[in-house]
Amino acid sequence: MKRFKKTSRIFPTCDLVFLKPECLKIRTLSSYMVEDREWFDKQKNIYKKFNKSNVDIEELKPNLKKSPTGGYLVILRHPERIAHKVSDFSERISNVIPSMKYSLETIHTTLSDYGLSPNFEPNGEVLCKLSDSVEETSKNKVSIIYPSWIYNQDSVLVEGYPNSQFLRCVEELNYEANKKGIGLRLPWGGHITSNRFLRNMEGGKLTDFFKLMKEAPNVGVSEPTQIEVGYFNMGSNSFSITPYKKFNLS
Repeated sequence: MKRFKKTSRIFPTCDLVFLKPECLKIRTLSSYMVEDREWFDKQKNIYKKFNKSNVDIEELKPNLKKSPTGGYLVILRHPERIAHKVSDFSERISNVIPSMKYSLETIHTTLSDYGLSPNFEPNGEVLCKLSDSVEETSKNKVSIIYPSWIYNQDSVLVEGYPNSQFLRCVEELNYEANKKGIGLRLPWGGHITSNRFLRNMEGGKLTDFFKLMKEAPNVGVSEPTQIEVGYFNMGSNSFSITPYKKFNLS
């Protein structure tokens, strides 16, 4: 585990670090309770905007220029068999089409992110507060079903359908972070991102990609093993996650 000193020399102060307690209304846990049906319906509607792996798209139009270059992450880590399936196929996709691939070190499902910025610099105090927030949650087992691969003009995902414990975990995390002056947002889904496209391409040049997507492996059911706090950096063709602290799920 990488250790951080809480000094401004190592961690320059960010424009968006955390809110002072007096500036952030402290809410009760019940106020963070998510209406399950509403959340799952929103997730389903977002997945519908993606093409299934047997449907062609006219062209690729990645929006990498709009992506932040860094930020804090609280993520779920998957068992090795799940991570291997996704990272291995991510490699195959990147071999047939220019794309940012995700490795074993970067395969994840997001619980929340924070402080996204093109000028991101990690701050030790924020990482500590996020870790303390995870420490104070129940950390019960989460289960996510991954039935199929989907894609749009920008990226490739494995669509995921988590159980209600996923939402309970997010609710507790947001509640604990709020008490420490950090306002987190809800994830929109339980998916795993496998690739982000790197250049515009016409549909006529995507034949090999369309064929490959028909060979996408069955990912199955995942029971994530850990919650991890850290931060990410995204370059023009790369994505990395630097871990800060990991918590086992019971």
